[in-house]
Amino acid sequence: MSNSSGSNKPPIENWGISDEYLILDSFEKLESSNTRQGEMVFNLGIKYPTSNQVTGINNDLTNIIEFEIGSFYMPPIPLLPYITNDNVDPVTLVLGPVPDRTLPRLIINTSDVVQTDNNFGQANSMACYGGRLGVEIKESNDQSMIGLSGTRMHFEMQGKVSEYGNNIVANPLSTPWGKYTFTEPILNLSKLTVTIKNPDVGIFLAPDVLYNVTPTIVASNKGYPILAFRITKQNHNIAVGDRIVIRTTDFTHGEGDYFKYIDKYINKAEGHIVGMEGTIVSNANYIMESAITPTLIRTNPEINLYDIVSTVYKTVPDPNNPNNLIQVPKYGIGTNLVSSTRVNIGIAKNRIRIPLKVRKIIKGRMTNYKSA
Repeated sequence: MSNSSGSNKPPIENWGISDEYLILDSFEKLESSNTRQGEMVFNLGIKYPTSNQVTGINNDLTNIIEFEIGSFYMPPIPLLPYITNDNVDPVTLVLGPVPDRTLPRLIINTSDVVQTDNNFGQANSMACYGGRLGVEIKESNDQSMIGLSGTRMHFEMQGKVSEYGNNIVANPLSTPWGKYTFTEPILNLSKLTVTIKNPDVGIFLAPDVLYNVTPTIVASNKGYPILAFRITKQNHNIAVGDRIVIRTTDFTHGEGDYFKYIDKYINKAEGHIVGMEGTIVSNANYIMESAITPTLIRTNPEINLYDIVSTVYKTVPDPNNPNNLIQVPKYGIGTNLVSSTRVNIGIAKNRIRIPLKVRKIIKGRMTNYKSA
C-alpha cells in the first residue's frame, strides 16, 4: 500500500487530543468509601446524570495521558485524636492492657479535636507539615510520585483555613491547575478512587452523607405532627443551623399521591436548615468514637403534617367488635413513613467537590487540538 505521495510508507493516521471535565462530588461517592482514611470512590457513568452514587461523564475515559486538578473546598482537618501525657512521671503512667504492660495507654485529647486558623498545620494537626496535602488517584498509581514509605500521590496541594468558618481550601502548587502527565496512556477508567493525604497517610474526612435515615412523624413543642429524620446508625457532627440536603424521599409511591407536594418540598436542591427542636447529639469525638450518636433532625421551618394525619384513614377491625370494621387515622405521632427510595442526608459543610480535567488521545478523529 502506498500513500498519495507515491512512497511505500503507511498512511499517516489522525490523532486528536480531547479533555473531559469532571466534578467529583463527595455527595455521590460510593457508600463503601473509606473516608476515615481519606478515600472517596466514584463510579463513572457515560451520559448519566450525577446521582445515585454515579458520577456523570460525557464520554468514556480511554487512552488517558494527563490529569489536572483544580482547587477544592473540604471540611476541617481534625487534630490528632490521641496524645500521651508527657508531664506525668513514667512510673505513674496508666499501663497498657495485658500482655504488654510496658507501654502507656494513649489518652484521648478531648479538649480540642478540630483545627482552627491558630493550630492548622501545626504539630498536633493531621495536616502537620505546614498544611501540605497530597492527592492520589489509585487506578493510575503505578504511574505516580513515590513518597515516604512508598506512599503514592499525583498532586501536591497547599491547604489553608478558609475565611468561611474552619473549612479548608486546597490549592494545587501550580495554580490554577495541578498537572500530572503519564509516561504511558491509561487505557481505560470506569471508576476513580481519590485519597486525600497529609501527604503520607490518608486524612480523616468528616461524614458528609448519612445513609438510610428513617423519616418519622414526631410532635412539635406545640403538639402538632411534623416530619423529622431519625439517625441511629452513624456518628456525625451536625449542629443546629447547619444546612442539609435530603436526597431523596419518594413518599408518593410508598404512601400515596397526597405526599407529592411534600416530596417536592423536601427534595428541593437548596436543602434545609436544621431546626432547633430536634434531639441533636453532636459528639465532638465523633472522629474517634465507635458508639453511635442518636439524633432526631427537624427542619426550620418545620414540615407540618397535620392535614395528612387528620384526613388520611385506614380500615381496621373494631377492637370492641372484631366482626365490624372501623376507620382510624393512618398516620400519627411515632409513625415511620415509607419511601420507595433510600433517604440520605447530605451535610453541606462537609461536602467536597473536586474539579478534574482528564486529557486523552483519540484515534482517527479531529478535535480542538492540532492532530499529528
